[in-house]
Amino acid sequence: FGVGDNVLYRWRKGQGIDLLYGDPIEDRAPGQVTTPNSIGNAQFVDGNKGLLLMTSLFEDTFGLGYLDTGAPGEIREVKTTGTKHKGAGEMVMLEHVKENRYTVEYNIDGSSWLYEGTFDKDALTMKLDNIICGEGKLQAGVLQAHTYDSASDRYTISFSTAASPTQIYTTEGSDRKKLVQHTDERVLGIPESLLSQGEDASYTSFDGLRISARLYLPAEELGYKGKRPVVYYIHGGPQGQERPDFSWFSMPIIQFLALNGFAVFVPNVRGSTGYGLSFSKHVERDWGGKDVQDHMYSLELLGKDERLDPSRA
Repeated sequence: FGVGDNVLYRWRKGQGIDLLYGDPIEDRAPGQVTTPNSIGNAQFVDGNKGLLLMTSLFEDTFGLGYLDTGAPGEIREVKTTGTKHKGAGEMVMLEHVKENRYTVEYNIDGSSWLYEGTFDKDALTMKLDNIICGEGKLQAGVLQAHTYDSASDRYTISFSTAASPTQIYTTEGSDRKKLVQHTDERVLGIPESLLSQGEDASYTSFDGLRISARLYLPAEELGYKGKRPVVYYIHGGPQGQERPDFSWFSMPIIQFLALNGFAVFVPNVRGSTGYGLSFSKHVERDWGGKDVQDHMYSLELLGKDERLDPSRA
């Protein structure tokens, strides 16, 4: 019924539908305000006696919760430990692997992190102990898909970066450190060394709000001299997000501009997705307000970078 305003039902054959959580819209009084819960990725646990799920009830950037199907209407917090990433972002996916093992995925400043961990129902904890994606060759990019094969005890992953089309990998071993790349997709005629990997360009906006951003500069090998003219790349939506993902239409455009000597500044201003529920709601009833101020304020900051000439933006 709106971003995060979800209702959870259970359907059972021969028994119909049960309401497990939320306020159905047909039961609400005029003007009734509900707390967004953002329930998703629910997984049955404990012999179908409970649900492990994602929710924004306890963390604006989403976390885990547990619902006892015998006591609808109450979700208890599941504490998550073991994350290693830094930056701003949100939890985006929960999937069951086997027994009490799960994968938990995060989007941190546009880059994917995928962990494997153990759920303890009695303690209501999720202990993340393996990093599947987010380090080494699988960093500063976007996880397109992953799947687990129980027979070989390994994950198959498709992953792209700002400078690399989607590649297929497998990762295995008890610590998931054995990584094998199975494809070698590339941009025909252009060495990857000439493409821009981008760098973090996050900034604090006019009112103290942190804004995630990336800056793509021409590769040094291209030999451009002097301050670079700036292309200011604004994503649509407005509730969307630009990520370092060559498989998305924006990145080839950004790379084309960088190859031709431009610096490309890519901000995800307030209202963007990927940074929590409240951040994405900033543009509700204010689209074209403070989000535009975020853009204008960043132009002042770009002028302080000796590599850039925003007067040619």
